[in-house]
Amino acid sequence: MIQILPKSLTFDEFVAEYGDHPRYQLIDGELVDMEPTGSHEQVTGFINMQLNLAIAHLKQPYFIPMRCLIKP
Repeated sequence: MIQILPKSLTFDEFVAEYGDHPRYQLIDGELVDMEPTGSHEQVTGFINMQLNLAIAHLKQPYFIPMRCLIKP
């Protein structure tokens, strides 16, 4: 049996093809379909709330985007 491995994507290829689709993530060159549900949404909501409270408390002019691309 021959197994064909999916082509690894570069960051630039990912941004060009899937940059407008917040449902996808690029993990180690692999396209991953990520639809946060249940506990994932609870965790992101909690982290977002804590960061926004800290920003407001420190009176900083920052905001947290709900969807963004991060290139490490």
